[in-house]
Amino acid sequence: MTTLKTKNRDVGPRGLPPQAPLAGVGADFKTPVAFWGGPNDGSAGPPSLAGPEGPMGPRIAASAVSNGMKLVLPSGDVVDVPEGLDARLDRWGNVVYRVVDGDVVLRLVAELLLYVVRSYRGSVVRLDGRRISRLLGLRQRGGVSGYLEPYSMSRIYGVLSMLGFELSRSNHRITITIDLRKPIMKEIKDKNIDDAIKILKMHLR
Repeated sequence: MTTLKTKNRDVGPRGLPPQAPLAGVGADFKTPVAFWGGPNDGSAGPPSLAGPEGPMGPRIAASAVSNGMKLVLPSGDVVDVPEGLDARLDRWGNVVYRVVDGDVVLRLVAELLLYVVRSYRGSVVRLDGRRISRLLGLRQRGGVSGYLEPYSMSRIYGVLSMLGFELSRSNHRITITIDLRKPIMKEIKDKNIDDAIKILKMHLR
């Protein structure tokens, strides 16, 4: 799986994103996600952070379905879907990405942290869902806008929180603060993606 660059959207009930799927030390990162979008009960967060999903979460259109690593659009155009993600179109024609399982969540977090520690200067970097999606290369693929569906985004936030990064909410926006001074950032900086994932797993035990 090639290193992504990002995209996304924000999630979480009124405070911080739910961590139920990843709660506790030694969480099962292989638990499959069996549904799209997570709870469509308004807990997905404001639409301004997650793309055009609206207050009830993304509205999935059945007119385009991913086939393996490809998403065939109604126009006949094809969008490459990154390995480990599934994709659909919402009613506005944006691509909605979903993580396949917990291993993919961990890989996305590792790719995000590697990109940040190698590309940003300073001591802290604050990221919201849109910036995360852009860094992971999901905001624009094949000329089509895209975003991670709410439940997948909440799982990414959950892992980052478990790794000790601070989540905050301001003006209806969820933000994760990546402190580049943390030991874990120095540990992974010169590692490849697989070794970085191993280090993250050690910190999550």
